[in-house]
Amino acid sequence: MSMNPTDFWIACILLAIGAFSQRFLFFYLEGRWTMPEGLRRSLRFIPPAALTALVTPMFLLHGENFWGISSWTRLVAGALAVLAAWRTRHILVVILVGLGSLWLLEWLVR
Repeated sequence: MSMNPTDFWIACILLAIGAFSQRFLFFYLEGRWTMPEGLRRSLRFIPPAALTALVTPMFLLHGENFWGISSWTRLVAGALAVLAAWRTRHILVVILVGLGSLWLLEWLVR
């Protein structure tokens, strides 16, 4: 089943309007609405949850097998990233430590 080019562009425009309106809403309501403290506290957990959702499959998927460790270098880099998260609680440091140690270990192994 192929998509009509007109339908494709209509879908793109609607998605762009939806993405823009989601972001614009927070800017528009900035001085007009006070965010409840519970919502403000819960929004702090979104970046670590998103990072975990993106990174965890790299550790749990090995080819087509689930629950396999893909390589020892990823396991060590992940452990170092968890240690950095525990010590610093700064997401940029966690990303830099995890990626840096993975790249260094991959380079040393080859």
